[in-house]
This record gives sequence, C-alpha cells and structure tokens, in this order.
Amino acid sequence: MKTKVTKRGFLMPKEMLAGAEEVEIRKEGHRIIISPIVQGDPILKLGKHPVKSGASDAAERHDSYLVVANHETGVPRHQLPHSAGGSR
Repeated sequence: MKTKVTKRGFLMPKEMLAGAEEVEIRKEGHRIIISPIVQGDPILKLGKHPVKSGASDAAERHDSYLVVANHETGVPRHQLPHSAGGSR
C-alpha cells in the first residue's frame, strides 16, 4: 500500500490495525514499525474458566497431572511408585 505523507504525517486505514485501540510506533534502522498493543496480559485470564477434573488435589498437584510419567498406563506421576517418579 502507498499513501501520501503530508506535513501532519499519513493516514493508515483502521482495517489494517486488527481492531487495536492503541499502537506502538518505533523506528528500526530505515523501517518504521507499527504494532498493535494487546490490552491486558493474557496470562491474567488463566483460571477464569476452570474445568472439573474429578481430582480433589488438582490445584496443589497440577504439575503432576499435566506431566504423565507413565504413558502406558496414563497414571499421573504422583500416583506412581516412588522409584518410577512418584512422590518426592
């Protein structure tokens, strides 16, 4: 896309900004970079809609449920015998 630069700058179509309300403009060498600014940190949305796991200790032992040490049986790591990577 080409556009005329006036004494006030240039006009950029809003459709190119992907619905952003704010942008960051910076110069890197001979390039001008325009980046949409994400509103709010997405990590703060984690846990807003928790799922039911059926495990009474899922909050305390979530790492053990996410990392299954025994792929054959599908047993969570903390339920495996100590020698196989269970309780620490």
